[in-house]
Order: sequence, then structure tokens, then C-alpha cells
Amino acid sequence: MTLQELTLPLRRGLGRLRSRVRSLLVIYGTARAVVFLVTALLVLFAADYVLRLPLGVRQFALLLLFGGLGVVLYRRLVRPLQRPLPDALLAAHVERDHPELQDRLVSSLAFLEAERDPENSDSPELMRAVIEETVQITPRIRFADAARSRNTTRWASGAAAMFALVVLLASMQPTLASTFVQRDLLLRDVAWPRRTTIAVLDMEPGVAREVTLHHDTTLQFRVEGAIPDRLELRFREESDRDGSIPAEIVELAPSAEDPALFTYTLHVDADYAFSITGGDDDRADTYRVKALTPPSVTGLELRCTFPTYLGLAPETRTDGDQRIPEGTKIDMRVKTNMPLQSASLVVAGSEPVALEKLGDREYRTALAPDADLRYSFLLVGPRGERNEPHTYVVRVSRDRAPDLRVRTPGARADRSPDGVALISFRARDDHRLDKAEFHYRINEGEERTVALGEAGGAGVRFLRGAQDDAEDAADDAADDAAGERDRLLLGLIALDLAQLRRPDGKPLREDDRLEFRIEVTDSAGKRTSTSQRGTARSINIAPSNQFENDIDARQRDLLEGLERTERQALKAGLEILGALNDDPTADDGDDFQRQLGRGQAGVGRMVDQLGQLAGEVRGLVNLYVFNRLDDKATAEQALPLYERFLLRKPGKGDAPFRGELYRALWQAQQDSTLRAGGAYLPLLEMADLADRLVADTAPQVYATLRKAARPGLDRAEARVLLQRASDDQQSVSEGLQRLRRLMREWQTYDGVVRALRRLKDDQSRIVEELKKEN
Repeated sequence: MTLQELTLPLRRGLGRLRSRVRSLLVIYGTARAVVFLVTALLVLFAADYVLRLPLGVRQFALLLLFGGLGVVLYRRLVRPLQRPLPDALLAAHVERDHPELQDRLVSSLAFLEAERDPENSDSPELMRAVIEETVQITPRIRFADAARSRNTTRWASGAAAMFALVVLLASMQPTLASTFVQRDLLLRDVAWPRRTTIAVLDMEPGVAREVTLHHDTTLQFRVEGAIPDRLELRFREESDRDGSIPAEIVELAPSAEDPALFTYTLHVDADYAFSITGGDDDRADTYRVKALTPPSVTGLELRCTFPTYLGLAPETRTDGDQRIPEGTKIDMRVKTNMPLQSASLVVAGSEPVALEKLGDREYRTALAPDADLRYSFLLVGPRGERNEPHTYVVRVSRDRAPDLRVRTPGARADRSPDGVALISFRARDDHRLDKAEFHYRINEGEERTVALGEAGGAGVRFLRGAQDDAEDAADDAADDAAGERDRLLLGLIALDLAQLRRPDGKPLREDDRLEFRIEVTDSAGKRTSTSQRGTARSINIAPSNQFENDIDARQRDLLEGLERTERQALKAGLEILGALNDDPTADDGDDFQRQLGRGQAGVGRMVDQLGQLAGEVRGLVNLYVFNRLDDKATAEQALPLYERFLLRKPGKGDAPFRGELYRALWQAQQDSTLRAGGAYLPLLEMADLADRLVADTAPQVYATLRKAARPGLDRAEARVLLQRASDDQQSVSEGLQRLRRLMREWQTYDGVVRALRRLKDDQSRIVEELKKEN
């Protein structure tokens, strides 16, 4: 048997070892490749899931992954398998594990190689003996165990564990696994499943929400999954096509009631585009809000039909805010800027009422308001846009009864039997006065009636009045042109008592009583009478000497008041002079202030006295003017005066006097309308002078003293003010002296007039007695 045949068992054992080694190398290399691949895939998954890698980066990463995997396979699998595994190398590993072989296995393989060498000098018997001895030992040896598998087992176990982990995770998150495969292995452009998903409620990216211009719309965002602390809302105007205006960014916080709900109120002034991001939801889809032009009222006509009693023609008005008389009916026409789905009239406190459609853009409705109301129009456009209603107001003027006031005389007046009684009144109506009547009766006789503008028989004249101001005067002119009465009437009734007769046909005499009332009627038939106020008005016939007694009493009262006022004016002047001589900057400044206080108090008392004095003067003037018209000639002169100047007011520049009556009398003197200058002019000047003192000069003194009493006023300015107050106070004293001189002048003239009257009366009595004797 040759050595080749003899070593066959040995070579078979080494072959089994070689196969095991190569198997372990395959397992090891594969495990290393699996570990690398799994690790790389996990790293790629984590990077892409967190960073959302773009396609180019994912392509590069995949290229690196396959390159690295190739390197690992080549180094850990291909190259190790390419290395030769000679028997000697394998035998050395077996000898390492089995020391009892004592290098016999290595020697046997060496002897087998030596046999083929012709130059070998070793003994064949020796080589055969060693080989036979080795073959006898080898059955007890497991050649394959010489290949150590611990490291391979660890890598294989790790690779298997990692692979099992990947399989487990993929089975738990198949969506993530599928997305990873498609994104990172198949390189498809699919999105990762998000932890946070933002839903825009009631909106879609391709469909714009339509909102009426200048209205608000609420954007609501609901978050599913992980709720971030805030959302980022970006919006811009659609008109900014080139992006020249930076988008406005708003950070939204969750609502307190629902943490998953975010809201934002957008005031729509233009077309907007917006996107919403938050958490890992970075889709930034574009949503749009389209601003719709709101419907509006472009024309409004109110065709007013007034109550019949007003006698007014129908009128078309174009203003929604109106003031109309009670009972007016309104036919309302509304024009809009676009065709509408619906149009309604909304009256405050009532349900909306649909308007009747007349055309594409015209509607109508009717109103008959009986009280003030507020109304608006609710318009809905073709796409649901709504207007911002504007509120209009209709005010209804109630038809009240006329307002009637008697100016003169008072509730009771005394007149002489041969004098003239003047009755003036003021009547106003909210729409129009149709009629004014004067009713009177003497003693308990039959009541007589005189209409406006008529003569009620002997002794009665009913004179028509005029308007108060320019606006009413314009209304009056329009009414006159239409043949209608005025809304405002200032009337004057003149009673010539000498011509009036008692029920028995005889002239009036002492102790007779004339009762009267004035009644006005408006266009609606409503009446107002002076008798409704509960005070009966009357004129009592008094003896002629009663007026002389009253005038004498007035004169005495006036003189007493004049003396009191002069004394008070003197005291006030002394107080002012005392303050003027004091030094306002001296250390005793408190004494100066006290002196000024006394001066102010004195001037205040003087103003009060002047007011009473002016009242006394006016009373005397009125008594004399209204009761000295006791002869026919003077009465005829006076009536045109009252009609012209008391009812038609002269302008303020027409006369130098303050009071209306005084200006009228003065103007009458200038026009020679009333020739009684000796009696009237001193009285008029007295009244005007008293009015000016009490209304102008004396208050100026008081105001100047107040300025001088201001704390911290320097000496020079204080002395200037005090000097001015002293000068004004001197003017008051001089005015009072002038008033006393006028009083004496009038008393002298009035005494002469009385003497002449008595002489005339005595002459008339003597003539009558002579006639009786003859």
C-alpha cells in the first residue's frame, strides 16, 4: 500500500475541517454584511424620518449604503473565501487542539510530500511507521472541531437578532416600513406618516372660502396626533403676485377649552392666500379666502303721502333719515348694486320683512309709521355675501294742539272807559295754523267773536302778526304765496273801549268788566284756548284818576329806589377807592384782599338795587304807555305804531335803545307816527338808561374787581384794574344822577299835562252845564 493510500483517512479529516472553515467564513461574512446593512438602514431610516431628506440626499445615501455593503462583503466574505487552506495549515490547527499527536499529523503530511521527491533521503520504513501510527490515532480526533466558531456565532447571533428586530418593528409599523422602503430603497417621492397632522376645518386647498368684503371670518385648525405648542400661520394678499411684500406670520396658541383646536379671526379687506404648519406637518398647502363685494343700497326713494288735513302734495325724498308728520304713508323704493338672493326690511324690535322685487336691482315696500322708528336693509348677494346694514331713522312729528300764550295784558288789567286796550298774543303750531278768533263779552252779556283779520264791529280791530326769525319769515312768505296761514302767529287786538257798548247799549263805565279769550285752530282741527289754562282774563273799567294815582305811587317808589341805589353806589365807590389807595404788594396783603372782598360785596348789592330800580322804571313806562292812550287822536296814532314796530321787530341798529318797546316808541317819534314826545321821550331814556346800567356797566365793575383780586397779581396791573373799576363805578353814579334829572323832567311835563287835562275837563263841564241851563 502506498503512502498516498495510507494517508487517505488523514486527508479526509482535513477536508472536513476545510469545509467547516469555509462554512464559518461564509456565515461570518454574511453576518457582518447583515449587521452593516441593518445598521445602515436604521441610520438612514432615522435620518430621513427626522430630517425628511430630499430625494437627492436619499439617492446619495443609498449609493453609500450599497458601496459600504460591497466593501463589507468583499473584505469579510469574498476575500477570506479566496484564501487557500493547505493541509499543512489545517494540520497545524489540529495539532494545536490535540497535543497528543506530537506533530505526527504534520510529519505524516510532510512524508507524503517527501515520497514524491526523488531526492528524499528519509527511510521509507520510518515514514510508513509514523503514518500508520498517526492513522491509528486519528479516529479518536474530530478534525472539524479545530475550526473555532465562537466569533462567528456571536456575529451570526447579532445579525439574526438585528434582523429579527427589524422584522418585528416592520410588523409593528408596516406603514413606516413601507414608506421607508418606497422613499429610501425604491427612491419614490412619498411622504412619511406624520406625528402631527393639521386639518383646516371647512376648507380645501383648491376651493376658496368666499367672505364678504370688510367682514371677519374665523379660520379653525384641528390637530391630530402630537399637539405642538404653537402653529405658524402665513398669509399674504393675492394681489402680491411677485412676492414683493413679505408674508405676514402669526403664531397661534391652542384654545383653553380644546387644546387640539387653534383659531384665528381674519378681517377680510382683500383676497388672501395662507398656509399653516406646525410640529412635523410642514406640507404648507395653500388655502385661499376670496373677498366678495358686498351688496349695498345705491338709491333710496321715499314717496311720502301726507295726511289730508295738511293740504300738502305728495313728495319724493331721497334721504333715508326723515322727519314726517303723523299719519304720513311712505312708499319706499330701494335700488341695489347687484341682483340679490333676498332683500329684507328690518325695523328695530320687529322681524325682517321681505321686500317686493320690482326688477333685478330694484325693490319696494310700504311704511305707515305711527311712532319714531329705526330701520335698515338686510341684503344677501348671489353667492351669499351680506351687507353691513346702515341704520336710518324716521322721526314722526306728533300733531299737537297749538301753543298759545298771551303776552299782554296779564290775567287782570285796568283801563279807563275812554281808553284803548291792547291785547297781544303768540300762537305756534307744529304744522299750520288755520284760524284764530277773539271772543269777548261785557259783563254777563252775549259772547261775541272776531276772526283774524276782521273788524268785530265798533271799537275792535284784530291785526295779523308776523314771524319771529328769518327761517319762520321764509316759511311765512311761502305760506302767503300758497294762500295758507303761518305756523307761528304774533297777533295784536286793539279794543277802543270808548266805542264798545254794554248789553243795554250804553257806553262802558266804571266797574264794568270785559272778559275775553283767544282761540286758535290748526289744520287738523285741534284747538287751543286761553280759557283752558284755568285763569279767566278780564279788563276792568276803572276811573281815570286811578291811573294818575297809580302813576304817582310808581313815581314815589321809583324815587325811593333811586335814593337807595345812589347810597349803595356811593358806598361801593368808596370801597373801591379804599382798595385803590391800598398797596396790594405790602405785607398786609390779606387786608387788601379783604378790602377787595368788601368792594365786590358792595358792587353786588348795588347790582341788585339797580335791577329793582330798572324794574320800577319799566313798570312806570308800561303803565304810562298802555294807559295814557285815553283820547281818540292818540289812540289812532298808537295803533299803527304797535302793528308796525311791536309785531314787526326793528333791527338792533335801527334805534339806540335796548328794549323792543322802547325802540319802537323812539322810532315812532322819529317818524312822527306818535306825537307825544314831551311825555314819552324822558320815560324811554330813563328805561333805556336803567337797563344799560344794570346789564352792562355795573356787571363790568364787578368783573374788573374779580380780576384785581387774583392772587399773585403784580402791583402795576392791580392798580390798572382798580382804576378801571373806579372809572366804571363813577359812570354808574353819573348814570344814576342822569336818571334823577330825567325823572324830574318827566314829572314836570306830566304835571303840566295833568293841569291841562283838568282845565280841559273843567271847560267841558262848564259847557255842559251852560247847555243844560239854556
